[in-house]
Amino acid sequence: MVHVLIISEEEVLAPLTPYSNSEFELNEPFSAATSALSGIIAAASLPFQLVNDHTLQRKFDRFHAAENILALKRPLPEEKPIDTSPPAILERSKKRMEAFLGSKEGETFVRNQVIAELSERIESAKTKEALQELLIQTTISTWSILETFFRSFFVLWLNKFPADAIDLINNPSLKDFNPKQTIDIKTLSDTGFDLSDKMGEIILGARRLDSLAALRAIAKSVFNSPTLSDALAGDLWILNQRRHLFIHKRGIIDSEYLTKTGENLPLGERLTITSKDVERHMKSACRAIVETGKAASSRFEELNTDT
Repeated sequence: MVHVLIISEEEVLAPLTPYSNSEFELNEPFSAATSALSGIIAAASLPFQLVNDHTLQRKFDRFHAAENILALKRPLPEEKPIDTSPPAILERSKKRMEAFLGSKEGETFVRNQVIAELSERIESAKTKEALQELLIQTTISTWSILETFFRSFFVLWLNKFPADAIDLINNPSLKDFNPKQTIDIKTLSDTGFDLSDKMGEIILGARRLDSLAALRAIAKSVFNSPTLSDALAGDLWILNQRRHLFIHKRGIIDSEYLTKTGENLPLGERLTITSKDVERHMKSACRAIVETGKAASSRFEELNTDT
């Protein structure tokens, strides 16, 4: 179903769990990213969820109706009477539904019914347009969550480990990102003239990390992790370019986009996003966040060993 996102939230977000719980140091950005991703998954998969819930409810209603009819039947003398109270009927209906869903027949029935109903409902041009807009907004939100995560994480990291700021400031790849700064007396006064735990705010300030190149350079300067650098490339480069195209050019494909992405698409048309695109972008974002957690864990272990 290219127009409708069908995705397992648990499968996508499970790798983030070790870093979003309270036992992990600097867990706040990970927890916030997990919550935000959960929100956009729920919103983007709503069309599927509504149809799926409707299909399940209709099947349950049939079981419930059948149990109500059976309750009207008089038992034979040799038969044990069944409880015909509404709660008992409801409970038997739930058990039948549970057994049905656990069977191969039930799995096939639900899948076929959901696909058939989704296919029927997305026939109209207006519906397809609305579903496409939902996928586009999900794509934009996925990058925004990633950008917010990295900014929050590196602010906290540099606050905690201010010495890392030296390499970051001197990194030639971040020359344009790190212009010369002056700090006013009020800022110094507000911090008690001690900036040792405020380096994240001082360096990153209100800067946006909407450039993947800058993001990779910061990550490499702080962690120098090949797996993290690899995660911050490939599909995330495409995601970054698509976000830029939709935000600044309404998604209209131009030569700059084609040059940067290498995609073979017609100029002047609006970029189409599929459910597979969205799923891939989400998983790529999660991978980058997880690799950041792994890199941070390695640094924590090194620091603990040194002490």
